[in-house]
Amino acid sequence: MKTQILYNPFIYIAGYKSLLFGSAIILLTSLLAWITGTHQTGLLQFRLASDTPFVYYLLDHSINWVLTFLFLFLAGIIFSQSSIRVIDIAGTSAMARAPLILLPLIRFIPAFKSFMAGFNWHLLTLFILYVIVVIWCIALLYNAFKISCNITGQKRIILFIGSMILSETGTQLILFFLYQYSPK
Repeated sequence: MKTQILYNPFIYIAGYKSLLFGSAIILLTSLLAWITGTHQTGLLQFRLASDTPFVYYLLDHSINWVLTFLFLFLAGIIFSQSSIRVIDIAGTSAMARAPLILLPLIRFIPAFKSFMAGFNWHLLTLFILYVIVVIWCIALLYNAFKISCNITGQKRIILFIGSMILSETGTQLILFFLYQYSPK
């Protein structure tokens, strides 16, 4: 039961509580990312740069969350036999981003603040941690989708993967154009 909170907390919390908790996670992660210069543009990409205003870090996380939520919601509305509550998918998909807070937190450790060019054990450790965090986050998102949309079998897996691909691609495109054409 205790470990279930780490990979499927949505059994215990959903709706407005999960949206409130998830919004706080997104805000706190964005703030810590800004302080440490850790951009997380979507789930599958991060870069280290501390030369941008806070709003960009907030947009990194917010845009990815909104697109993830929208694609999971659309998949649920179209393919689920159950009634789907928007608040459940919005909240659980926001709350599923909780593991992403670990990467900027690790950057507070002096060995992980800056990196030299070339091979670096600290950078490799950070990358391995990021892979673990991403896998954990994807597992949480999958459980959020499973609980909130009540879609079963292979259809659920295909819809989830498709939603993730669309949200990651959309996030990268939006952020590319946003960063490319924003005033410097």
